[in-house]
Amino acid sequence: MNHHSRHLLRFPCQLFSLMLLLFLAGCGGGGGNSSDRPNPNDDAPATNSTTWTVTTTAGPGGSISPASTTVDEGTTTSFTVTPDTGYTIASVTGCDGNLSGDTYTTGPITADCAVTAGFALKRYTVTTTTGTGGTISPTSTIVDHGDSTSLTVTPDTGYAVASVTGCNGSLSGNTYTTGPVTADCTVTAGFTNVSYTISANATALPGSAPPVVGGQVQGAGGYADGAAVTLVAVPAPGFAFLGWEENGATVAVTPSYHFTASSDRSLTAHFAARHPFVDRMLERAPTLTVAVADFNGDGHADDLLADRIWLNNGRAGFRARSQDASQRFSYPSSWRATLPLDADGDGDDDVLTSGANGVVLFRNDGTGLMLPVPGAFGTTPPLADSGIPAAGDLDGDGDVDLAMATGSGTADVWFNDGQGGFNPGQDLGELSDSGDMAEFALADLDGDGDLDLVLAHGGTLSVHIWFNNGRGGFTSTQAPALDEMTRVATGDLDGDGHIDLVFGHANGTEIWFNDGQGGFSAATSG
Repeated sequence: MNHHSRHLLRFPCQLFSLMLLLFLAGCGGGGGNSSDRPNPNDDAPATNSTTWTVTTTAGPGGSISPASTTVDEGTTTSFTVTPDTGYTIASVTGCDGNLSGDTYTTGPITADCAVTAGFALKRYTVTTTTGTGGTISPTSTIVDHGDSTSLTVTPDTGYAVASVTGCNGSLSGNTYTTGPVTADCTVTAGFTNVSYTISANATALPGSAPPVVGGQVQGAGGYADGAAVTLVAVPAPGFAFLGWEENGATVAVTPSYHFTASSDRSLTAHFAARHPFVDRMLERAPTLTVAVADFNGDGHADDLLADRIWLNNGRAGFRARSQDASQRFSYPSSWRATLPLDADGDGDDDVLTSGANGVVLFRNDGTGLMLPVPGAFGTTPPLADSGIPAAGDLDGDGDVDLAMATGSGTADVWFNDGQGGFNPGQDLGELSDSGDMAEFALADLDGDGDLDLVLAHGGTLSVHIWFNNGRGGFTSTQAPALDEMTRVATGDLDGDGHIDLVFGHANGTEIWFNDGQGGFSAATSG
């Protein structure tokens, strides 16, 4: 039998032996009672597991859950950390753990321990941006959750705030206040260029056709807000600058007017005609009397100043009427009156002068040239030192007559002969205690349609009244008993249709009201 054959014979025997052993074990070792054998595990001690408690504490602004938990020794546990709205997790500590997101995981627990969570209020950054023309300050700021902040918006010179937006805010004046801030946000400001129109004009002289402008103005136009403005008025030759006017009020009297542009403005430069002859006219002094009339018939009011006529060119420019010295008005220091009147009925104004040298009539040739009229009062002219005469049609014949008084105490009426010559009329009588001034006024005092006479001559009982009979005959009537009256004027002062009287003297004024029949009573105060 070879080796291989012997191996095959041994395998069945080994298998049989194994099966026999298994059988005997199942039968309790060959028939014995298994319950009678002791169990070696019956006396082994029981196994005990150790646990620990992990507690939590949360500060203001959030929570941590669960509030506590029990953990087997050597194991870890996790908690959820939740901040309130507007808060963030500031720190979580305890139990050798670590935070990932909102989950805090402890280290292996080997004893009771505590986890503490702290929270912080969120803070946000408010940033700003601006366009051209201004600034915002501060440029950025940090704001706690839910709070507002204010920013100052400042436009540059010549600009204004156009818009401010962002962070749910609102603008009041130059202050922009955000709404409650709950996230980073940006405030944006825009600005717009601001300009004002400054207009300036020069006045045209009244009544001039075509309009005559007295000068030019410079500096008008558009100006940025806050810009410096200078307006300059340049008078034309023969004109002078009077002042700058705005809305009817004078704002400057110098040709150069400086101000800062802050609104639209419209100004007017006023000029007045200034002629070399006008300068001479205005510089003459003293001028005791003046008179205004159209002496040369061109429709413009001329002036009689000092010893000559000054003719108006219609643009408030004056020139002296050429005349030699013998044809000029005499000008003694006591000269008291110049009276324009059409003595000769030719349609232009002549001039009557009165004063220390007596009364002189100058006849107008129609161009403003005044020529003295010798013998205008015949062979018995009025006395020297005459007062202030009055002219009017006293006798109803259509030409101009005269009433005159003198400081020497006489009063007379002179009738016009229709040719510009005057003849003595009624002698009104002597004036008691006459002063050095006498003035006549003519008015219909009694309502009968003719001119009556009122005289104030200074001194005591200085007022006289004469009623006209319509033909130049005068009757003296009772007059107010007043002293030292040297001036008289007439007019309806109380609106009743009757001519009242006003008297002037060194200490004041007296007013007397007409009763409608030529009787007078003094006005009372109150």
